[in-house]
Amino acid sequence: MLFQNRTFRYLFISYGFSLLGSCFASLALNLWVLQTTGSARIMFLLFLVVLVVTLSAGNIAGTFADRFDRRTIMWVCDLLNAAIMAVISLCMYLNYTPLALVLVIVGLQTFVMLFHGPAFHASLSNILQKELIPKATASINIIDNVARILGLAVGGTVVGFFGTAAATGVNAVTYVLSAIFVLFAGKFQSAHVQNSHAPSTDEPITADSPVTEPVAEPTGTKGFWQDFTAGFRFMFGDPFTRSIIILMPVISAFFTMSLMMIQVMTVIVWKAAPAEFGIIEACVPLGYITASWILMKLDTRIKKKGFWIFVGTLGLGPIFILISRMNEPAQVYPLIFALGFMYCLCTLLLNVAIRVEVDSGLQGRVFGMVATVNGPLLTLCVGFSTFFADSIGPQNVLLFAGALLTLCAAVLTVVLTPLRRYQSLSNLTKSTSA
Repeated sequence: MLFQNRTFRYLFISYGFSLLGSCFASLALNLWVLQTTGSARIMFLLFLVVLVVTLSAGNIAGTFADRFDRRTIMWVCDLLNAAIMAVISLCMYLNYTPLALVLVIVGLQTFVMLFHGPAFHASLSNILQKELIPKATASINIIDNVARILGLAVGGTVVGFFGTAAATGVNAVTYVLSAIFVLFAGKFQSAHVQNSHAPSTDEPITADSPVTEPVAEPTGTKGFWQDFTAGFRFMFGDPFTRSIIILMPVISAFFTMSLMMIQVMTVIVWKAAPAEFGIIEACVPLGYITASWILMKLDTRIKKKGFWIFVGTLGLGPIFILISRMNEPAQVYPLIFALGFMYCLCTLLLNVAIRVEVDSGLQGRVFGMVATVNGPLLTLCVGFSTFFADSIGPQNVLLFAGALLTLCAAVLTVVLTPLRRYQSLSNLTKSTSA
């Protein structure tokens, strides 16, 4: 039933092409910078450029996605990315790599992707019934991981045989294909709405909760700055949405930091062979895909979503601690699988909550805010872990991170009451229409 929806089917294919090409590009770009500059500092500069652009434009991009046609934003961003990748490919081919150009190109691509992300993620509520949102979110997570695995594997092969210029050239083509499939999807509603039916009290969110219907306004009725500030007022004034904005970056930042430390431990502490390193790397996406498949099958039958969100969150810290105490790779495989499973469980349900409970006209700003908050928190966690890994060892950093995340998760479970009590509004459409 989900893929019988023509618009979703073509957006799904478009997203897959875009991700596949992005994995090609990230691999090729990192190799290009390291090979041509030989400097880890340049890589850090690129990281800073991404952070600064995200902090500066994340919320602006989210507001833009709520005010204008999301389909147009997506295909324009795809074509802009194709042009950026074509320029990078040409520079690689000509061996023309001034630092300023590299920084500008990376900044431009980050800027464009900031607009594409909220437009895509917020568009699902425009094209699907609410009861299909959990299944759609899970299917997107599956294609996300499949595309990343294939993209990195095939991208490495292309770089090895044909060079970095060829890999980024392929990426330019995949972005063009992504834009074409967005156009094939046809037009869909992209209403600019004034308010949300997300709950604004600490009461449990259930199918019997009262619903405030959104009041639609023509795009552009308000000024951009008014919508920008209204988005902030809603996101930080509504307890449920505020809880999501707090929890998602915390989970993502600690998870990313843990993966970095596990990679370091694999090489330095466990002295893993290449095959063992590959298995460890594959365990995380395998956990993602398994959790996504289970949630896609269960979809609306999962009623106590808030409970499962915090089960996943509370489970991450102890897994970090257990991994930090392991002495050989074979002991770690099931733990890393569980890590990917738990992370997917809580983040997937949080994404479903945004798409189901927040009005479509505000979702772009919520997704943009999550990306904006995640940037500095991720920088802080990664900076902390890399700074102390050399002095006290990656396993001790992971142990500390696990203990800290466990404490944070326990506190947030108590404090974020609206999210903890969150159940499901997936059958509201049926109950109100009846």
